[in-house]
Amino acid sequence: MNKHILSFTVVILTVLIITVGCEEKAPCELDLNPSVRQTQFRADQDSITQYLSDNGIDAQTHEKGMRYVIHDKGSGSTVYPCSAIIVTFETRLMASGAIVDSASTPVGYNLPQMPYAWQFIMPLIKEGGSVTMYAPSDYGYSDYEFPNIPINSNLIIDVELVETYTPRNGSFYAR
Repeated sequence: MNKHILSFTVVILTVLIITVGCEEKAPCELDLNPSVRQTQFRADQDSITQYLSDNGIDAQTHEKGMRYVIHDKGSGSTVYPCSAIIVTFETRLMASGAIVDSASTPVGYNLPQMPYAWQFIMPLIKEGGSVTMYAPSDYGYSDYEFPNIPINSNLIIDVELVETYTPRNGSFYAR
């Protein structure tokens, strides 16, 4: 009888080890090292620095060269690179101040599907937090033209983080 219990225990332990070792990967694997067009990136950074200086804005610099101002760090859940986020926001062209996109009622996004500016900066705040991002074109929409957003546009993005969670099984609404 002890032999059967020992065999059963070994089988159960083996199954557990295999199951834990084959856990499903996180819902996303991000490459947060985008290739930037160096000449354009330097020009964008110079333009953003001038804008901040002209407007008396004291912005921090992210390790990727992105400028931002955290207005409120928040106190809720933390944003992770693979998080789903629910936000209100306003995006403006730095050159003209024209609003090109906004949501005054909360909307949800998968962070990995957002421009790099969002992916870099949103993990710096928690639920309830707010931030202004000064995005160089390569961290926004780069050299792609979108309605109301000319190519190589530097953007100002004001965001309030309402809620965040990490989707399970790649589903945005799974909690």
